[in-house]
Amino acid sequence: MAGDSSRAKWRERLGFGGRNSARSKTRDGSQYDLIAASATSSQANVVLRPEIATLPTTAAIQRLTDASASLPAAEPSASPDMALHTSPHDTSANTATVNRAADTIEAGLHIVFDSVRDGQPPRVAEIDVVAVHGLNFKGSDNHARDTWTKGDKLWLKDFLPASLPKPARVMLFAYNSSPAINATALELADHAQSLLQWLSLEREASCPALVKATLDKTYKSIVEATCLLVFFATPHQGGKHANFGDIVAKIVRTALQKPKNDLLKALKRSSDEAVKRFEQSRHLSDKCLVVSFFEGQPYGKIGLIVDKKSATLNLPGSREKQVPMDADHSAICKFDSADSLACKLVLRTIAAEVTRALEIARNNYGPDHTLSNEGDHKCLTDLRVTDPHDDKTRIEQDKGGLLRDSYCWVLNHIDYNRWRDERQSQLLWIKGDPGKGKTMLLCGIINELIKSSTRTANIAFFFCQATDKRINNATAVLRGLIYMLVKQQPSLLWHVRKSYDGFGKQRFEDANAWVALSKIFASILEDPCLRNTYLIIDALDECITDLPKLLEFIVDKSSVSSSVKWTVSSRNWPRIEEDLGTVTQKVRLCLELNAECISAAVSTYIQHKVTQLAKKKQYNSDTRSAVQQHLSSNANDTFLWVALVCQGLADVPRSETREKLNEFPAGLDALYERMINQIHSSKKAELSKRILAVVSTVYRPITLDDLMSIVDIPDKVASDYESPTEIIGLCGSFLTLRERTIFFVHQSAKDFLFEKASNEIFPSGILDVHHTIFSRSLRAISGTLRRDIYGLVAPGFPIDQVKQRDPDPLAAARYSCVYWIGHLCDCDPSKNATGDLQDGGSVDKFLRQDYLHWLEALSLLRSMSEGIASMLRLEGLLQVSIH
Repeated sequence: MAGDSSRAKWRERLGFGGRNSARSKTRDGSQYDLIAASATSSQANVVLRPEIATLPTTAAIQRLTDASASLPAAEPSASPDMALHTSPHDTSANTATVNRAADTIEAGLHIVFDSVRDGQPPRVAEIDVVAVHGLNFKGSDNHARDTWTKGDKLWLKDFLPASLPKPARVMLFAYNSSPAINATALELADHAQSLLQWLSLEREASCPALVKATLDKTYKSIVEATCLLVFFATPHQGGKHANFGDIVAKIVRTALQKPKNDLLKALKRSSDEAVKRFEQSRHLSDKCLVVSFFEGQPYGKIGLIVDKKSATLNLPGSREKQVPMDADHSAICKFDSADSLACKLVLRTIAAEVTRALEIARNNYGPDHTLSNEGDHKCLTDLRVTDPHDDKTRIEQDKGGLLRDSYCWVLNHIDYNRWRDERQSQLLWIKGDPGKGKTMLLCGIINELIKSSTRTANIAFFFCQATDKRINNATAVLRGLIYMLVKQQPSLLWHVRKSYDGFGKQRFEDANAWVALSKIFASILEDPCLRNTYLIIDALDECITDLPKLLEFIVDKSSVSSSVKWTVSSRNWPRIEEDLGTVTQKVRLCLELNAECISAAVSTYIQHKVTQLAKKKQYNSDTRSAVQQHLSSNANDTFLWVALVCQGLADVPRSETREKLNEFPAGLDALYERMINQIHSSKKAELSKRILAVVSTVYRPITLDDLMSIVDIPDKVASDYESPTEIIGLCGSFLTLRERTIFFVHQSAKDFLFEKASNEIFPSGILDVHHTIFSRSLRAISGTLRRDIYGLVAPGFPIDQVKQRDPDPLAAARYSCVYWIGHLCDCDPSKNATGDLQDGGSVDKFLRQDYLHWLEALSLLRSMSEGIASMLRLEGLLQVSIH
């Protein structure tokens, strides 16, 4: 055994140093941004648009769940605009914080309120409000703030956040908007470009800039994210008195010798600029709602600055809400009290339209969306442990296809309909003995839900499989369900990103993964924008790791929202019965209590399988009748038994079919016993048992290439078979092959081997099998790996550009590379691997000769995080062995 002096050497070989690694965490979440902009007079535009800061969407519908709005403010200077939409929340961004009213505000975005800092209680902002002021006739240094302020009250900061449906962050956008004093050469389009750039960096957008955004593909996502626009006395066709201001501005400009700009020109009713902007505004996305506030009081002797005709877009249907204000142009967006009628009207209207926009988003979100940036894609990739769609397809194919007539009985069952239709029935628990068709029943339910939902609901599912370590634990279940929910409703990704950012993939895999994922899932379930959702989990009894945690989570969350319904299946296990029995809003569907329905379904299945078998084997009518009669008499309402017998009959010569029928006994255990006896009496019994032992012990299904490396198959025996698939045939019907990957035909088959045939399969115990897998894995790795095995040449080659080679030089070592340390740890190394852990032992030699090659292989297999976790386990094992 390695001595104390070897500890530092081992740590050095494994890459462990004494330095502490620092980890920085950034707050990032999908937020709504509200942008307010003001022109010269007291007018404002409000744009409410949904944009998930963490996810980009190509369809405006997708953004609807996260709203963005723009509100303008006004004094007789120029109309202001505001926009609300989602963006990543990062207070460390290049935005200044405005703390005092007297501060001189520089051009750019300035934070005046942040719910995470100013909220009671503090909460991460989900809505960003960006206020954009209008023309600045007086050349005030604080025009960006004064536009929205009456007395000492900045209503965007003091009143608006409390009225919004989600926690918010409020920012002011400042720019030089003086038409005369201190004027610049920048024109309206330039300021719009500047604003859009800021917003695109923050994943936001504002109403006045939307016209430019529609013309610039760079800002396409801003347009697509827009779901609500709000205007305050905004002169879409120019104001009546813009020409008077132009004259004044021209005099001042001439005196100060400042360059001309077109900010005031845009307000002229008859100007080409104003007409062009009006026409383009009318053609913004038809998925946007619009609120147009217009002034109802004259501005002194001048009268109405912007009349109703100019302040409204007159959009068709219910898209635009036109709201008169009892205020003149200078007061329409300034309030010193949240209790004033004018302020109440503005705040409540905005809140109501935000809610309506979110509801539209919720009802209209579709699954065909893209994620917004590389970070979103990386997050989703790291979250993915499996694609449940692929698992469902594989399961259906392994079982010979999904036969609708074998499950459609449940669609008319009173318990199923009660769960589907009653709001208070939120959990459906389907339970039954092995082989009763629970998995295929759930596959059928999933298909029917997808068909009936017409893409208006989320349908997320997960199939637990005890024989696959990737998908036999509670953490994997949550990862799979969250993955499917985000794929269908991308706006939900921000719940994941705010936990993921700063941690990366380890967030989903380290010791705290369950805690993090359960919080993420809980947050998703409580999201008011979550569409109607169905969550389906098959085979709870095959969740080997942390099943109690998963059951507790289901019990706790199954009643959180009436829009979320759960379906789970399991065997008749007392532990599951005990936990799920505490759920009050559940429906229990026991297959044994529905024997008549199951019997009819199995009969239909038998008819289907016999038809396939008769066609393949060319049975005559007598043989076909005999097969059907035997299956019907002995099936005991068990789908799996029928499938296994038909699989066995497929290998029986047609002429011997009738005499061999009686060799297939009734009952699964009796059938499994027959299969074991056949293996025991075969010429290759020992090889078959070694294969079954390895396949029973590995942590996930292995490929044929893996099997040839891990199992000691003599060269002569391997050469006797035209294909390695025939070697799998040695194991009777316990195993099945799908695309060169080996699976048990059913979990009950593996259970039988452990519970009733362990002396046959594990004569020296399972620890010995673990050690054998470890030893042969290490040998396979050392014999396969080499420097630059994929021939990439250039160091630091981007992994996303690496494609698996064909033929793949890593094919025979894929499983071994990832799991050899796991099998070493599970073989009771203090008794079975003492020599392997000594200086000069197999592990020492491997780390000296192939450690770097192994790291390269892990990166090519995209399993570096698993490799790091394994190295930590090995370090812990070495520390124990040293002491």
